[in-house]
Amino acid sequence: MFLKLMVFVFLLVFSMGLSCCDQPAEPKENPDPNPTIRDFSWDIDTLEALPNYTSIIPADIWASSPTDVWIVGINPAWHGEVFHYDGKRWNKVSPNDDIALTIGTFNMDFTCIWGFGKNDIYVGGYTYYFQGGSERGNDFENLILHWDGIRWSVVHHQTQGIINSIHGNSPNVMLASGVGGTLLQKRNGAWERLNYLNPKYDYQPIKALPNGDFYMSAEKRDVKEGDTSNVYYNKYTNNYWVKIDSSVGTNNDGVFSYHPKGFAHKAYWVSPQGNLFGTGSGFHKLVNDKWIRVSNSYGGNDLSGTNETNIFECGNGGDLWQFDGNQWHPSKWVGTYIDFKCVWVFEKEVFCAGSYQGNGYVVKGKLPSLSASSGISVANFPSAAFKTR
Repeated sequence: MFLKLMVFVFLLVFSMGLSCCDQPAEPKENPDPNPTIRDFSWDIDTLEALPNYTSIIPADIWASSPTDVWIVGINPAWHGEVFHYDGKRWNKVSPNDDIALTIGTFNMDFTCIWGFGKNDIYVGGYTYYFQGGSERGNDFENLILHWDGIRWSVVHHQTQGIINSIHGNSPNVMLASGVGGTLLQKRNGAWERLNYLNPKYDYQPIKALPNGDFYMSAEKRDVKEGDTSNVYYNKYTNNYWVKIDSSVGTNNDGVFSYHPKGFAHKAYWVSPQGNLFGTGSGFHKLVNDKWIRVSNSYGGNDLSGTNETNIFECGNGGDLWQFDGNQWHPSKWVGTYIDFKCVWVFEKEVFCAGSYQGNGYVVKGKLPSLSASSGISVANFPSAAFKTR
């Protein structure tokens, strides 16, 4: 009896083993391919500035999240404006009359923005004087404002020049550059002008790498016929500026140091890996202080991305493209009449601001999983803007 029981148990276990071995494994799902810009669905918002002026011309964008997006620009009355997006609507948060009284003029333009959180925002630009200049004799004076979550304050003013770019790794280490040799540094809590001043050059853009180095382009304001060295490339390291390249040079083994009208001088973006990418006479990556040309560029006004296989570039004429590390993908806007000026990218959302016929628009792209109705108002965008050139 015991022997029969043992045989039965053995056969039962053996048959179970066979059934387990014969059972086919579940098929593994192929990972979804990386989404491209063609997978995005889009909304369009207007930026309403004044009752009699419907919009602004956007200049720059910064965001900490899809529910904390900031855009600066100028309205048709030639006054600077700031807008904030909270995930549902755009709210105008432009400086009030107290700022104008502090700086002595209502004439101000905002050209750039950078932040370190929704309550720590820096806006750069300039004030201007139509007749006679300021009391200091300046026609234009650079301006930096700070937002602390409650109000705006003036943190720098009264220095000749125009700020067009501002960047830094922390609120304690920032630089701002611009027209006519404008170059400022925030040090010990205060902004001061650096001595690397040359009024014959326009400095911009400027970006900081994680190691603390800053990179900046300088372009001659007046270029004489036959002058090919009109663009220079500069590096700020160990508290010193150094010219590391110019638009004169040679092309050796894919290293581009010669570009008749500049090289990667229009816009920069720093990847999470700490690499600097630039656009201008092509799309480039900085390697050992030399620009390596990756591909053609598409737009050139601004760059933004989440990683080195998800980079967006925007420009005039509806140019909004995505680079996947190998090739560029066009958006539905390519060939339309909207001129895109700035772009900011998240993993599943993208914000791109531009203008058409004097009105400012923000196109918001979302992947399908996020594109359910959100109650966000969509602008009545002119159909003529969708006509291809």
